[in-house]
Amino acid sequence: MNRIEELMKAINARMGELDTLKSKPTAENRRPTDEEMTRASALIDEVKALRKELELEKREAELRGEISRDGNSRTIRTQLDEGDEKMKRFGEMIPPKEKRFSSIGEQFLACQNFRSSGTKDPRMGWLEDQLRAAGLSEGVPTDAGFLVQTDFSLGLIDKVYELNPILPRISKFTLTTNSNSIELPMVNEITRSGSIWGGIVFYWLEEGAEKQASQPKFKKILLKLKKIAGLCYSTDELSEDVSILSTILEKGFTEGLDKQMGTVLISGSGAGQPLGILNSGCKIAVSKETGQIAPDLLLAENVVKMYSRMWAYGIKNSIWLYSQSLFPYMMFMTMPGIPTIPLYMPPTGLAGAPYGTLLGRPAFPIEAASLAGTEGDLMFCDFSQYAAIDKGSPKQAFSPHVRFIYDEGTWRMVYRFDGQPIWAQALTCQDGTTTVSPFITLESR
Repeated sequence: MNRIEELMKAINARMGELDTLKSKPTAENRRPTDEEMTRASALIDEVKALRKELELEKREAELRGEISRDGNSRTIRTQLDEGDEKMKRFGEMIPPKEKRFSSIGEQFLACQNFRSSGTKDPRMGWLEDQLRAAGLSEGVPTDAGFLVQTDFSLGLIDKVYELNPILPRISKFTLTTNSNSIELPMVNEITRSGSIWGGIVFYWLEEGAEKQASQPKFKKILLKLKKIAGLCYSTDELSEDVSILSTILEKGFTEGLDKQMGTVLISGSGAGQPLGILNSGCKIAVSKETGQIAPDLLLAENVVKMYSRMWAYGIKNSIWLYSQSLFPYMMFMTMPGIPTIPLYMPPTGLAGAPYGTLLGRPAFPIEAASLAGTEGDLMFCDFSQYAAIDKGSPKQAFSPHVRFIYDEGTWRMVYRFDGQPIWAQALTCQDGTTTVSPFITLESR
């Protein structure tokens, strides 16, 4: 491994540690300790020093390359072109601009041409080292494949996060290269009656009175990466129109991953896939009203009682998720006895509002919600209390051989992810009776 690669790995390792260090206080709902802030400051200083060394190594390597090509002095172009926004964002993960495909469809066309003629586009050479690292061999025709340029995969996951109202709100950690699991320390709190955080007690003292010892209880959440994969077959005829192919591949993989991630975060079993909120031990299912049946599938009383069971610190982060089949009932809900005050405010109800609101909190329709009248058709959630890990952006690859006899190329995408609610069960409030949770549903009516 050359010095530039060593420095990049060192920088990434320290940035990963910094992310974990910052996420821990947020997950535990507290401010960073002095020790954590000191370590974070040290990590930042180390990264700055490593970056300076990295820049010097790059400049030296570039200079030696220029000299080896010809002995004439010339203006040395830095790899990080000031006008190259992708290089600024992705750095060493993508090739220089002149060796880069401009779209995923353009790369697909190059792969198709290689299959039919054996002629390799020069821009494909930059991916060969990554290809060998991924276990795909160009030398064996039956399993030959090509990794998709990194910025296309990263752009895809960005679009998934834009589409999905849940993913940007979860507490997610990205694991380093050599790690596939993580144990997250969490506070083990099931009641606030008498103490908080499972054992911290505050009390008033007389002057000179002795203080009593107290300490919190902790637990660990084990997350192990699971794999979700998607396949897409593309005909040779389709490859003739690069712009259409780019749109189809990007839109298909984006919406497919968005749909699957939304489904598993809501109803995942936890066996070979993340644990969804509907199957978690901390979920609270609010009871329906006495005598509530169709056509009264949703009443204002249901919504108010669901709101009242959200833990107090989570209300500011909470969102409503609902099935589109429930929308007609939401539109006609008003405060009991005050028909002029609607509970649901549609997007056009307030100037510039980007989404609807229910009792003042954002409300989003999602495909993963249940049919109107069944549990999961309306959910009130604080997803900051959902912990997740991934391995970075999805990995995409193309093979021109899997469907060779059908004149089709095969695209594959693999994303590694795991997650579960931080809470093991609902929390009993200080009154000793009321229970609250970050995940509230309404029982079947």
